[in-house]
Amino acid sequence: MAFHSFGGWKRSVFGALNVHGPDGVRFYTRMKTATVRWPEGQQTVSEFSMPTLG
Repeated sequence: MAFHSFGGWKRSVFGALNVHGPDGVRFYTRMKTATVRWPEGQQTVSEFSMPTLG
């Protein structure tokens, strides 16, 4: 990754995103949205198993 912003020194930056931090990740990756449908009627009960020595 770059050490300085694209615009150079003295807080001059071209564009809306910075190069450092989360904005740098947004610049190099594509933003995605996932839509998931939760099926109804499949409610399960929580099950726990406790290991014993006997």
